[in-house]
Amino acid sequence: MPSKLTAEQILIRSGNIGSVRIAQSVGIEKFSLFLENLGLLNKMDFDIEEVGQPIPFKWGKCKLATVAFGHGITTTPLQLAKAYSILTNGGFNITPTLIKKDYENKQERILKRAVSEEINLILRKVVSSKNGTANFANINGYEIGGKTGTAEKSVNGVYSKKKVNTFAAIFPTSKPKFVLIILMDEPKANKEYVYNFKDGTGWKYKGNWRNTAGWTSVEVAGKIIEKIGPILATKYMEVN
Repeated sequence: MPSKLTAEQILIRSGNIGSVRIAQSVGIEKFSLFLENLGLLNKMDFDIEEVGQPIPFKWGKCKLATVAFGHGITTTPLQLAKAYSILTNGGFNITPTLIKKDYENKQERILKRAVSEEINLILRKVVSSKNGTANFANINGYEIGGKTGTAEKSVNGVYSKKKVNTFAAIFPTSKPKFVLIILMDEPKANKEYVYNFKDGTGWKYKGNWRNTAGWTSVEVAGKIIEKIGPILATKYMEVN
């Protein structure tokens, strides 16, 4: 990992140290408020009562640093989907629901549109660029973007080697319509598995020994989008 990275490069390479530096520059008050506005910190109002509730915690310098790269904080896949929807839809707040509703007349903006559009470009590079952590989801023609997350599970108050691997995918990045969250609890490495790059190159790679999100959740997301993409009619003619 290079010693100097831009904010874009930090996201593309999933640089934890850079994420910490960004959070420290923002500060606890603004950072915690932003996460709260995204709906990540509190129990969500939903159509059904059976929803998870994030575990409360006390903010401090150490907590700010760990939360910056996804440790020391809990949330639910539904809340994560809501957060990525806000980040990529132009910055508008949404209310997740099982029943389709029209919110056009009462949209609350949380993020500037220009910032949202820039984030979409970066999320695309996480998948499409050679330094990105989600290359296995680069399905040709679907403009997939996203962010990987690899977290170590806490067992009796101590981090263990057991992992929770997550990939939040959005597509198509030029005009986002869908969010797909893949969460894998304690996935296992498989040295015999053959990865087939789906970007049209035909390149293959055998063996998964890293057991991180880029090698587990991303692969699953790619396979799902490859199957449901034609049904959703989201294929684009990408121009490189």
